[in-house]
Amino acid sequence: MLARAFGVQNNVTGDKYQIIYGQSGKNPSGKQATPVEPGYISEKYEQNQGHYQVRYVGRRFQEPSQVGDVASNSYAGESGSYFINNGQIVTSLVGTPIETSVYKLGKKYFGVRSNEFGFASYEIIPAVVELSPLKAFR
Repeated sequence: MLARAFGVQNNVTGDKYQIIYGQSGKNPSGKQATPVEPGYISEKYEQNQGHYQVRYVGRRFQEPSQVGDVASNSYAGESGSYFINNGQIVTSLVGTPIETSVYKLGKKYFGVRSNEFGFASYEIIPAVVELSPLKAFR
């Protein structure tokens, strides 16, 4: 199961975290995933749908009113569903559909959410691949 991980920075609050989007639709190999494989849940969705997970959210994450407890959900490893509609990523936050458009400006990518009055508050940054402070001592 392929997945895409993106580092995200909220340029208004300074919060940084990671979003992982599972591959949409069926496994390209044609092999059915079993319940223990990462692609199992996403395989049940159509080609433009999948699951996403928010990770590495700090305790001091400044939570907008519509998103719920992102920090606790991150610690628990909870995920949500997404779909692609008209080139936008659509997620549901507390029952409200939120569309995110991604734009490129120079070499940077920015995300604009439909509920934030057209401001490009989110910047795509390099994702954390491995977080191991003890690695330097090996």
